[in-house]
Amino acid sequence: MAIPQAESHRARARPPVVRRVPLRQLLRVTSVAGGIQFGWALQLSLLTPYVQELGIPHKWASIIWLCGPLSGLVVQPLVGHMSDRCNSRGNTRPRAIGVFVFGFWILDVANNMTQGPCRALLADLTGKDHRRTRVANAYFSLFMAVGNILGYATGAFSNWFKVFPFTVTSACNADCANLKSAFYLDIVFMVITTYLSITAAQESPLGLSDRSTPIAADVSGQSSHAQEAFLWELFGTFRYFPWPVWTILLVTALNWIGWFPFLLFDTDWMGREIYGGKPNEGQNYNIGVRTGAFALMLNSVFLGITSVLMEKLCRKWGAGFIWGISNILMALCFLAMLITSYVANHIGYLGHDLPPNGIVITAVVIFAVLGVPLAITYSVPYALISSRIEPLGLGQGLSMGVLNLAIVTPQVIVSLGSGPWDQLFGGGNSPAFAVGALAAFAGGVVAILGIPRSGAPKPRAPHEVLQEIKAIGKISGPTAITGIILYSRAMISMLFLGYLGELELAGGSLSIGFANITGYSVISGLAMGMEPICGQAYGAKQWKLLGLTLQRTVLLLLSTSIPISFMWLNMKRILLWCGQDQEISSMAHTFILFSIPDLFFLSLLHPLRIYLRTQSITLPLTYCSAIAVLLHVPLNFLLVVHFKLGIAGVAIAMVWTNLNVFLLLFSFVYFSGVHKDSWVSPSMDCLRGWSSLLSLAVPTCVSVCLEWWWYEFMIMLCGLLVNPKATIASMGILIQTTSLVYVFPSSLSLGVSARVGNELGANRPAKARISMIVSLVCALALGLLAMLFTIVMRHQWGRFFTSDAEILELTAVALPIAGLCELGNCPQTTGCGVLRGSARPTIGANINLGSFYLVGMPVAILMGFVAKMGFAGLWLGLLAAQASCAILMLYVLCRTDWIVQAERARELTKTSATNNTSMLPTSSSKPEYITNNKKANLEEVLCINDELVKSTSLETDPLISTTTTVH
Repeated sequence: MAIPQAESHRARARPPVVRRVPLRQLLRVTSVAGGIQFGWALQLSLLTPYVQELGIPHKWASIIWLCGPLSGLVVQPLVGHMSDRCNSRGNTRPRAIGVFVFGFWILDVANNMTQGPCRALLADLTGKDHRRTRVANAYFSLFMAVGNILGYATGAFSNWFKVFPFTVTSACNADCANLKSAFYLDIVFMVITTYLSITAAQESPLGLSDRSTPIAADVSGQSSHAQEAFLWELFGTFRYFPWPVWTILLVTALNWIGWFPFLLFDTDWMGREIYGGKPNEGQNYNIGVRTGAFALMLNSVFLGITSVLMEKLCRKWGAGFIWGISNILMALCFLAMLITSYVANHIGYLGHDLPPNGIVITAVVIFAVLGVPLAITYSVPYALISSRIEPLGLGQGLSMGVLNLAIVTPQVIVSLGSGPWDQLFGGGNSPAFAVGALAAFAGGVVAILGIPRSGAPKPRAPHEVLQEIKAIGKISGPTAITGIILYSRAMISMLFLGYLGELELAGGSLSIGFANITGYSVISGLAMGMEPICGQAYGAKQWKLLGLTLQRTVLLLLSTSIPISFMWLNMKRILLWCGQDQEISSMAHTFILFSIPDLFFLSLLHPLRIYLRTQSITLPLTYCSAIAVLLHVPLNFLLVVHFKLGIAGVAIAMVWTNLNVFLLLFSFVYFSGVHKDSWVSPSMDCLRGWSSLLSLAVPTCVSVCLEWWWYEFMIMLCGLLVNPKATIASMGILIQTTSLVYVFPSSLSLGVSARVGNELGANRPAKARISMIVSLVCALALGLLAMLFTIVMRHQWGRFFTSDAEILELTAVALPIAGLCELGNCPQTTGCGVLRGSARPTIGANINLGSFYLVGMPVAILMGFVAKMGFAGLWLGLLAAQASCAILMLYVLCRTDWIVQAERARELTKTSATNNTSMLPTSSSKPEYITNNKKANLEEVLCINDELVKSTSLETDPLISTTTTVH
């Protein structure tokens, strides 16, 4: 939207600043933050416990905190509006800061009247010097750390009533006197720091013409009345905000949804869930509250150190990136708090003893580390919004008021909802912290991907994002439906196995697990190696490379199926050697013998699916799968019930269904003619150039297998627990659940793999980056939905499978952890798709190896057996694996150079020509590229250069040059 031009006498710029504001003046101005935070620290450490001691239930304690956000919602924007209209330069915010004296006894109102104008004053003093702005906000954050240290130290000291004995009365005991004394000190400290801040800036008269700015003039010009309603002006500025400003406001809101539950219940969590106490019941709760205040003091030390380093960090990495990483660190800390609460609850000391030193030290360390993201929260958003608002000509006081809306709105929501939300899940503080962790992680992802760094490409318009969502949805939507259809096929087979009896069900389940480990995971993983080649070839319009890669992949899978078949023929010996039951092993052997043809049918079906999906053709597969699954029920009935083939009938029906899918899909390809442009007659070229395919297929296979095998490893560990029957049964339920949920991130992964491959092949790296960002945001949304589903359904879901009370209890305990796992699994699965689409499967394999087997496995063994947490401890191991996997994947994707990846795609899809033999065209619609027996390579198609390459066969050179630098 065009910004209206002001009249000439209003458009005159202010006189240029002759000199920079001295740092000592910035220090004096920001000193008021110490007084502000001293009061906040007292409130944050003592208010929630104190109101509960007065008799207010825990579920309503958060309502008390509405005073803060509501006063911030009204007072801070109003003061910012008034200060922007003041008639003095240099500026008027010190006068606005002085307003707090009339209401400092209402601490929340005073704080909110003070901090907004003070930050606006800093922005005015530093002007357009963004580095100075960051320094000023870092000073502000530093003084907040000082105020926090003093405030939390004051709250942790329990003998103030002896220093100020007059505070003890008949109506006010020692605890009450301590609280009263602490706030007396706060009054003195706030008066001193406010005086220092007010006297630091000199005011000078400011004329009307000097005060006007383009947008401010337009907004204020909407009414000639000098006292126009400030909220109208506040909301009127929204229409001028560019996309980055809205991103900053979104991240701020998510950030505070994460922070506010912690700020409300930090010391209460320490008293309740670490020390096991309750208000007015023994000393454990009070000891925990004091320990929490001490931990918050250490938090403030970390906050202060981070504030000193803030400028260097932001200058090196970018403010948005630092903010995003701090949000992810905050989410991990909240997750650590949830795990600590869980461990404390299962050790057995709560209610009758003090916590072990290890638990207390862990909780204190978590509180201290949280000081790092808290320092960034207190500084970076204000610097970012100031630098984005200043070019628009809006007043800094009003801009701070706008940012404040993004802060107080989530605070109001948390204040109203956190208590009832915690009560909904049985009380305690963990449910609110779980929501905080999710919001913080989401804010981190949005900040890293959505806030551009200096020199970064211009953010894309929303319509481009919507177009990309549609493009990914066109692939992922039908793929997800297909996945659900095929999942139902597996459920139908399990039902018929259950119909046959317990022995058949056990034998069939064991056989399917063995087949997944040794066969299906290998075939599926190797097939995915063709994704980057086909996706990028389609984007580059190298049609014939599509058909050639299809033929090579089919040959690769068929040749791989032969040794797997021999292994399956000897399955019974392998199972008996592993100590399995003789009868179950015989039944499993029968099932897998009749499943051997499935290997060869899948060797044809998997490549055909990928061949179509990389061309964004997915609906035909959905229709073919639906028809085949509809036939699956009568096939099972015919073979199992009518012909009484038993477990062999179930296996034959599964194989037959896959054959039907292949025949139907092949018929579509043949009769629709989608293969005509890419079909290459079988020749010796199918046997050449395998090194490039194998260099992609093998790492992809390893990545897939490592993740598949982890779940089988979990089942094996369940057999070593105290009650293996119940834990294995519960693990089976949870794996079936995660398999169903996995359909959606897997489909998203396949969709983004095709999109990234297409865009890189077409030499559009910017659009490939958009595909990555859109898919990761969608993955995060899927993870949040999965998390919500598992929390809400944790007591009901297991009843769909069994009525055994012990199994239901184990399932209810582990299901929320499984939901947290999906919060990491969805982004990391999508990230694997991005890596496949950009032909970097080796990185994905390394991440999976390190995360699942170097992090997840030790944690699972440690928590499950050493810490004696049992079944839940195994799932905490999976949670650790998924969390580390998601973080590493996000780091790799954020550091990706997409221009380099486009160049690698050009090398990957490069074809050569022959000297003496006419070549097949890369596209049936572009025969003009064939002239004088010379075939134009992809460099000509993309207009990069005009070099012509000659060779002796269709594709004898490696698809990826050994000299190419891989990023």
